[in-house]
Amino acid sequence: MRSGWKITALLMTMLLALSACAGPAGTAVTTEDIAKKEQEAKQPKETGISKGPEAPDHGRAEEKAAESLGARETDYDKENPPKNSESQGRGEVRNASEEKKLTLEKILEMSGKEDAGWADFQDYASQDIGSGLMIWRYEVDQDFAFLIGGVGVDKPPMYMYLVSQADQESQPVDIRTGDVEGYIREHRTPVSYTGIKGHIKEVHEDYVLISSDTDDFPGVFRVSGVHELAEPEELKGGTSVFVLMEDLREKDDSGVPGYKAAQCYPLSEERAEADLLLTDAPELALTDVLSSSNSRFTVSPGNYSWDVEENGIGNGIVACGANPLEEARMKAAAKLKLPRYNRLDSVGYTFSTEIMPDRLTVRCWPARDIGESGAQAERITTYYYMPFILELEPGKVYEFDAEWRKENMGRRGFSGSASYVVVTE
Repeated sequence: MRSGWKITALLMTMLLALSACAGPAGTAVTTEDIAKKEQEAKQPKETGISKGPEAPDHGRAEEKAAESLGARETDYDKENPPKNSESQGRGEVRNASEEKKLTLEKILEMSGKEDAGWADFQDYASQDIGSGLMIWRYEVDQDFAFLIGGVGVDKPPMYMYLVSQADQESQPVDIRTGDVEGYIREHRTPVSYTGIKGHIKEVHEDYVLISSDTDDFPGVFRVSGVHELAEPEELKGGTSVFVLMEDLREKDDSGVPGYKAAQCYPLSEERAEADLLLTDAPELALTDVLSSSNSRFTVSPGNYSWDVEENGIGNGIVACGANPLEEARMKAAAKLKLPRYNRLDSVGYTFSTEIMPDRLTVRCWPARDIGESGAQAERITTYYYMPFILELEPGKVYEFDAEWRKENMGRRGFSGSASYVVVTE
């Protein structure tokens, strides 16, 4: 971490540890001591900490701060290397062979437990980045990392921090005593998916170049994972496809943005649209594709605005509802109990309205965010071409935000937008 809070926090904990382990009994660490050590850590000539560009390595500040305080590798460190370690050396990845990655779910499970410690996380892949002090770093996802620091695994950790990967200036949260859910809500970046109609431009061994045929989302995209979703004979240049793809937030050397396919299938013909005048926002219907009875679940819109033009006369309707998470809290949202099919993590549903919208944005929150109107969605999926199947998971709040474009009003006689909220159980 490059920020002042991190050096201050680590210096404080290290001073406490050093005073407890080596100082006279009853010696107190004062604010002046901490300020003095922090100032020393900021002086490169006296402490050896460079003012030059830092590598994006969480824990480097701790290493240097520890060195500036004269921390030494303990006998315990030498005699008791981290459990399940593939290497005796610091900086090596622990548990790499197991590939068991720490998750936010595990962190939330352990949050609030003041007796949480090293043993609760030793089976997950991490990296020992400490120098003198033991510091284990865990990659959680693109948004978060997790740090445990202390003098050794035979002592309680000094800290157990969930930290933001993007906002390195932010104060972290100790999962034993802090508001972990609030920290996640504040710092997570929604996973972004986009569904478009396009055509295959080039087929490579581990990715496919797909050129968009969607005016609202133009471009050429490097999409991995297509080979696992489509038949080999379907992967030919010029083939028209629907692709739902996750934004990997990266570009190749040529500047082509990278995505990973979640769905990909060929399109044979254009869908015909019914000749129907909608005088009000329509209901949304979800149909379980695996159900033998094809049971339909219908949802009425909450927030919507609707304009109709008939015989040269215009008419507008506006209905204002609550925020999706507030609507779920007030139990005004529709509740859908998902069936359990061989323990599948998600269930496929077809989505339909009387006239399909031009754009559909699906926002998803975990149920724990119900009532937290300011919480960021954990996933946002925008469809510029309507999908055959939506994958729904239990324990979520979904908002389906549909738009019928105003530029198509001359052809349809109506335009508008509508929001539908569903809580899955």
